[in-house]
Amino acid sequence: MSSNRPIKSADPEHDDRRKHPRLRREERAVIRQLNISGEDVTVSKYYCTTVDISPAGVQIQTKRAFPLGEQVELTVNLEGHPSAFNLSGVTRWIAPSKGEPGYVLGIELITDNNISNWRRLFN
Repeated sequence: MSSNRPIKSADPEHDDRRKHPRLRREERAVIRQLNISGEDVTVSKYYCTTVDISPAGVQIQTKRAFPLGEQVELTVNLEGHPSAFNLSGVTRWIAPSKGEPGYVLGIELITDNNISNWRRLFN
């Protein structure tokens, strides 16, 4: 179930450093990761759930750990929106999930042609 209420982290100083408020949204998402080995390129897909969203980033609940600094492609399906948001981002932090197996992953979104519709959600 989704709500559009701002949330705060457990660390008040961390909230002070954030440029944008976060909205708690538990929505379906897919992370696509490019795997390059010599001349071979494959794409791996990982199904996950958003924890919260902002104009500049997404927090994801995932069963797989991702390396820090890795560029990923992210598709987010928001309830009430007719089409998915296709975004690019970089993994900035990862932590073990509390209460369930897996990880919580912080993705900083990259400004590209696809991000303008995403940012309109927060105006």
